[in-house]
Amino acid sequence: MRFQYLFLFLSLFILSCESNRRAAPPLPPGIERGMTWDKASEYGHKDTVYTTPDYLPYPVRGSKFFTSALGDTYRKEQPCSDGPSSLTLQYVIGKEGKIVGLHPRSKLNSFCEQLILQTFERIEFVPGEHNDKPVNVLMAITIVTRRN
Repeated sequence: MRFQYLFLFLSLFILSCESNRRAAPPLPPGIERGMTWDKASEYGHKDTVYTTPDYLPYPVRGSKFFTSALGDTYRKEQPCSDGPSSLTLQYVIGKEGKIVGLHPRSKLNSFCEQLILQTFERIEFVPGEHNDKPVNVLMAITIVTRRN
């Protein structure tokens, strides 16, 4: 009987240590897994950039840390104070879990863009996967500074 409990405990322990990948959310009708960003080459990306991989990248330290770090940079840093009240950033997470491209959807001054890029570079991501291989993935986040 003790052996069975020990076996059960060890099995649960090993399963809990298994890497935890986050599957991509369900897709709307007409959208399939494995779609790629058709404008990737226009933004200087030589490798394929996926928009709907099997597994999405996510921040190692958690989404709350990620959004908090970006929000603090955009809301509190002086060069960003003249930016829009709502900022949408497109970014590409590379195969190694680092940012390989930042593409603001709103007009920003270059100093603010550099500060945001530095914040992104401090954050490590678990890379996205498609067909069990790490891939580049296009992501987006919106930061709101004040509500009207």
